[in-house]
Amino acid sequence: MHKKIARKIMELTAVEKTPLIRNDSLYYKDKSWQRALFLVFAVISFVFIVSRLFVLQVVKGSYYKAVSDENRIRVEVVKAYRGVIKDRNGHILAQNAPSFNVKLRKDSSNFSSALNKLADFINTENFLDAGEFLVFDNVNRDIAIKIESNFSGKDVLVEASSQREYLYPNEFAHLLGYINTDKVGMFGIERTYDTFLRGSHGSILYEYSANGEVLREIAKREPVNGGDLTLTIDSDLQITAYSALKKAIDRTGAIGGAIIAQNPKNGEILALVSIPSFDPNLFSKGISSAEYDKIVSNPASPLFNRVLMGQYPPGSVFKIVTASAVLAEKIVDKNTRVLAPQAINIGSFVYRDWKAGGHGEINITRALAESADTFFYKVAGGYSDFPRSLGPEKLALWARKFGLGAKTGVDFGFEEMGLIPDPAWKKEIKNEQWYIGDSYITAIGQGDVLTTPIQVNQMASVIANGGYLLTPRIVEFGGGSVRGLTLRQLAEGSDPLSPLVSSAVIETVKQGLKEACELGGTGYPFFDFSEKNNGIKVACKTGTSEFGLKNARYEYQTHAWFTVFAPADNAEIALTVFLEGGGEGARDAAPVAREILDVWSLSDLDSL
Repeated sequence: MHKKIARKIMELTAVEKTPLIRNDSLYYKDKSWQRALFLVFAVISFVFIVSRLFVLQVVKGSYYKAVSDENRIRVEVVKAYRGVIKDRNGHILAQNAPSFNVKLRKDSSNFSSALNKLADFINTENFLDAGEFLVFDNVNRDIAIKIESNFSGKDVLVEASSQREYLYPNEFAHLLGYINTDKVGMFGIERTYDTFLRGSHGSILYEYSANGEVLREIAKREPVNGGDLTLTIDSDLQITAYSALKKAIDRTGAIGGAIIAQNPKNGEILALVSIPSFDPNLFSKGISSAEYDKIVSNPASPLFNRVLMGQYPPGSVFKIVTASAVLAEKIVDKNTRVLAPQAINIGSFVYRDWKAGGHGEINITRALAESADTFFYKVAGGYSDFPRSLGPEKLALWARKFGLGAKTGVDFGFEEMGLIPDPAWKKEIKNEQWYIGDSYITAIGQGDVLTTPIQVNQMASVIANGGYLLTPRIVEFGGGSVRGLTLRQLAEGSDPLSPLVSSAVIETVKQGLKEACELGGTGYPFFDFSEKNNGIKVACKTGTSEFGLKNARYEYQTHAWFTVFAPADNAEIALTVFLEGGGEGARDAAPVAREILDVWSLSDLDSL
């Protein structure tokens, strides 16, 4: 039994050995094919790798070299200093105060921790995104020193910088304007002359090591600092004007106010004030949302420049134009006498004078001195006892000759044009007929007439300088200024040396304005000016203009105007004061002008 089992096992074993030998041969054949396949794959891979190396090193070698160079070569901007702004006497109004910038590398491996650590020293919510850096500007010296000692120069850099500083912020805000945190002029002189003040930045090309250290300076372009700007402004006069106007607004409860003073001989602006005002330093430092909202939500509009943009009915100061027009057109002469009663009636309409009892029979100089409404009603629009009249078209024409209803062309800021109505305008805009009553109220600066304070001052300057319409300007030009070079007539193509009106007209109107500031005139705060100011005589005109809706007493609110020039016969200054909703011209605006001219009279007239 056992032998049979053993034999069976041997037979089975023998059967398995034969095919094993044969399959082993086939096995080795299969392995050779795989080696061949592997060899082909290896050759293909080698060719691919070599071709890629060829592309990387030869075909695109210059590209990747440039990328590498960019990683180790960086350009840093060297900022130019903004030009200083000075007044006519060299007093600095806007300058660059020292400050520091803190710069955090955005590609730093420690960015998050460095940013959190910086928050212990500065407000990290306000920053400038400047390429590879976050920049935190306007850091004071003490904080900058602490940051420099607490951080490595690799992640955080501290560099010297400057911050715009306005030395008399509220007094000069509407004149100088401000720059933003990018050092760009956004308002006022800073905006208009931004290119001149800004200059041009320089740059330095540095090579850095792999760990961010500077290896060498490759190239450098020096910055060109901005130019310094000298203004025609007298800072002492400006500060005095601001203070006087602020007190008047507080006293009268006016909404706001404006003052403009010029040298009528050449158009140079000596003072320009608008209240409410604001602090421009807030904007140059980086104003917060809360601070900005507080300014723009103020109903009195602190950012609104009332001198250039405020459009208001001028009231009786407009009589300067009406008087000049009726004289020039020979409706009256200096001897013509016209009855100026308390009121005149046209049908059912009554046109009243401000003075109870009227003025009696007067000539044009007394009409200006006493601001006789009914006199100007008659000469401008006519009446039964004075049938000849100027008419609305000619009145509008003369108003425009005096610069009203158009921008003055002043060399900074935004201006409004105002409005001089005439029959064509009324028909086009209101689709209404022009009536004699329209001529009456236009003649005294009411109705639809609108002017800006700078226009009113320019108008008064025409009388002060002998009949020339000068373009106001605020930047001092080299070599001084000549009357012919600043005339707006030059830009309009007319003869720059031809006055708007004759000397006879000028002298008659000027006489009326002199009498307005003397006993019996409306400018009573100036009655003793000559006596107390070395014999200096002035010429002036008051204005009280109605606006808005009547109150419970059936009275309108009123703006207060006062315009004056001095010395009357050789004027060095023309000054206009305006109080928005501030009462009456003589009572409320004239004392402001008196305070300013009292200070001005002590200065050297030749310096203006």
